[in-house]
Amino acid sequence: MDSWQAAAAYADLLQAPFIGSFISLIFYGVSCVQTFVYFQTYPDDHRLLKWMVVVIWYPAINAFEDPLISYMWCFRILESAHSGFAIAFNNSWLVGGYSDPVVLQHIVWYV
Repeated sequence: MDSWQAAAAYADLLQAPFIGSFISLIFYGVSCVQTFVYFQTYPDDHRLLKWMVVVIWYPAINAFEDPLISYMWCFRILESAHSGFAIAFNNSWLVGGYSDPVVLQHIVWYV
């Protein structure tokens, strides 16, 4: 297999994780911006409506519990860390190891 075919196979293999991670980053950014804009634009909305927005923004919360705000922030912090790891993954395998199939044999710690 010549280098052109190896580069094409490498690109085909990592195309799905690349597209998936960036779609995930876009959705994460949109949800953060929408929530921020909502709370800035409608500060006088009913408390129940605000809690519904918070529960939707924090998908891992049980809606029947009364969670503390400090507890709920950990989910967004974890999502931010996940986004950072996705960027690092794409950088290491798609930029740092461009057209080098040997890079795929070594899994880095943040994957």
